Amino acid sequence: MKRWPTKTLGDLSSGGQYGLNAAAMSEGTGVRFVRITDITQSGELRHEEPAFVPEDTPELDEYVLRDGDVLIARSGATAGKSYIHRSFGERVVFAGYLIRFQPDTTKILPRFIGAFLQTPDYWRQLNSHKHTVAQPNVNARQLASLVVPVPPLAEQERIMKLLDEADELRKLRAQADHRTSALLPALFHEM
Repeated sequence: MKRWPTKTLGDLSSGGQYGLNAAAMSEGTGVRFVRITDITQSGELRHEEPAFVPEDTPELDEYVLRDGDVLIARSGATAGKSYIHRSFGERVVFAGYLIRFQPDTTKILPRFIGAFLQTPDYWRQLNSHKHTVAQPNVNARQLASLVVPVPPLAEQERIMKLLDEADELRKLRAQADHRTSALLPALFHEM
């Protein structure tokens, strides 16, 4: 097994910034507001039923997401759930129960951090930091102390390419399963 050097999330990024405390609007216009519930367990952003905050919300610019920003849920049953932001053509800010880290791309690829945040090693570390009062929670300092493997950037790119290929195969498999499920009843109906 390869042993890569390790660094803490805090060494690899700036931030540890808590999100915007504002009331979300489910209807109307404004700036897209990413909440914990908008993030899937696998780290994808849901686009159904988006929430918004008014354009004139005070200090809004401090919370605008940029490509590669890492968001990690800090509270509740979903503490540790994560999302790597990819711009999609609209201004987006993040909610108060999320913590933002901004990776130093000269050291680590944001997508590599995103892949790491889905591993059992990440969850093991995170669970050792969780405090439970009324509900589990972690803070920015605890998240910044998480240890991340740091292969050379070229190796990170190679790993991400392999993960992208595997993801594409999973999607093709899901499409084939869906087609088979739709085809079988139709074939037997003709008999």
